[in-house]
Amino acid sequence: MFWSDATHLTQFGNASTWPVYLFFGNQSKYACACPTTNACHPITFIPSNISNILTHCKRELFRALWRILLDDEFVDAYRNGVVIKCYDGVSIRKKQKSVLLAALRDKGDCPCPQCFLPKSCFNQLGLKADISARIKSVRLYLRDKIVVARKAIYQLGAPIKGTAAECLLKEFSLVQTLNTFTERLGHLGLDFFPILVVDLLHEFELRVFKSILKHLIRLLYAINHEAVALLDERFRSIPSFRKGAIQCFPSNISDMKQRAAQHFEDILQCAIPAFEGLFPDSHDEVV
Repeated sequence: MFWSDATHLTQFGNASTWPVYLFFGNQSKYACACPTTNACHPITFIPSNISNILTHCKRELFRALWRILLDDEFVDAYRNGVVIKCYDGVSIRKKQKSVLLAALRDKGDCPCPQCFLPKSCFNQLGLKADISARIKSVRLYLRDKIVVARKAIYQLGAPIKGTAAECLLKEFSLVQTLNTFTERLGHLGLDFFPILVVDLLHEFELRVFKSILKHLIRLLYAINHEAVALLDERFRSIPSFRKGAIQCFPSNISDMKQRAAQHFEDILQCAIPAFEGLFPDSHDEVV
């Protein structure tokens, strides 16, 4: 019979583990309850940070599904095209295009899917030096590093987020998963990194700007509650502009309840005059 439960190891601190024990069912319960009989046999220890394992399993499942979809028939169609019979009876061969995904680390040091430029160089974004740096550090598929990291995990028992894998992959924002698209279509000359584009809707308007807006409103609450009311009043006074360009703002934008991406896009376009003068002079120019 197996038994398992989380165990706190120390009286002070957060050190914990999750052991799995084995008991023989035909052994007396009095013997099992006595620590000196050694009737409890430790089998294994479940990692306390199970989220890393689940994340890795989801990546592996995603790639495994794509390996099924990208079968030999698909590869042949990608190489030679698909024969389509038109309405007039003429058959044509049409090449297909695919939307592909990269296996990159979320919030890594090199988040760009097209280059290895680190976050520390993001202040040069849009400058000539930034363009030349991106050209020099074009992202490549580093398969050898991923294979070595996978061997350390699957054959040597190294942790998914352990030193053996992180020292190889973290610098390039890679994960321990082979990219199915390159594995199946790379020999045909496919370079999937230039295909990926930035999703402005979800990556910026609903992610970056929404977080910045929340932070600015929290600062206004800390500085002066009346400044938040003045911010809402300024947004209410902004009229709508064209059809579908800028809509009328609700009475209280600081709550940010039931807001869609279009609402945050409108707030972004009108944020500079609305926030002007609400912060102290030393911070107002930065904001």
